[in-house]
Amino acid sequence: MPASPENSTLEELRSPIEGCAEHTHRPDRRRRLRSGGHPRRWNAHPDTLPAAEEGIRYDAFHTTAICSPTRAVLLTGRNHHRVGNGTIAEWATDFDGDSGVIPKTSASIAEVLHHYGYKSSAFGRWHNTPAKQTTTTGPFHRWLSGHGFDSFYGFIAGQTSQHQPRLYENINPSERTYDERHHLTEDMAAKAIARLKQHQVTFGGIRWI
Repeated sequence: MPASPENSTLEELRSPIEGCAEHTHRPDRRRRLRSGGHPRRWNAHPDTLPAAEEGIRYDAFHTTAICSPTRAVLLTGRNHHRVGNGTIAEWATDFDGDSGVIPKTSASIAEVLHHYGYKSSAFGRWHNTPAKQTTTTGPFHRWLSGHGFDSFYGFIAGQTSQHQPRLYENINPSERTYDERHHLTEDMAAKAIARLKQHQVTFGGIRWI
């Protein structure tokens, strides 16, 4: 992301729980995201360094050891229990921290940046929609489009076949069958590249995430 005054809006993702997810300032305007951990040195592949030097660097993110809670923390900047994702969607309970529902009072990074002109896309596994809302009949307000993403290509549940995957493009089923030489990851990469090219043609210099 290019550095600019607008990028300070990422401060809106700060958690109300001290030490769970917060941003700390550094003199060079970069910010550090912590989620239940301590800052660590940041290492990058040389090809990614130019982009990192020009933008905001998150260099101390810590996972919760399972996918749905970790994704909820990354997207909202909040403790996973504060956004109802103490466990995966299929194991949700009636406890507030384990409901499997990200509350609308906790905006995702896509929702926040949307108000500052960004476009957003997501590819791959989602697994943060309540299990009973993952069918083609909806409702869809807790799919990715309901959390601020302009487009999505991937699978909604926790797993799918790598050769005969059950995929969705936004909210529309997109069945795929690959031969033995192809794999789901190649399809994902191709879709992501095509989407970025489309973005450049359609929106030009508008920022994206």
